[in-house]
Amino acid sequence: MVSEKPTNIKAPRVVRVVIPASVANNMQQLQKAINNSLVSILGKYGCSGCCSGIDIYFANETEFVVNPESLQPTGIAEAGM
Repeated sequence: MVSEKPTNIKAPRVVRVVIPASVANNMQQLQKAINNSLVSILGKYGCSGCCSGIDIYFANETEFVVNPESLQPTGIAEAGM
């Protein structure tokens, strides 16, 4: 007998938050950034009080882009990408 998957179960949601090194290396800024990120993300998913069913990963910024005007590397998060 083949059982059907319940239709009321949603697929897990994964959210990645990239934090620039300047924020990650400052404890006060890091705590504020994490708090602000959680409030914003959880609100967008419908429940500001819990993160059940949402995997939230905080990562240090590792990708950079070169500014064509200054020719200096800028972190993706700082460049607004």
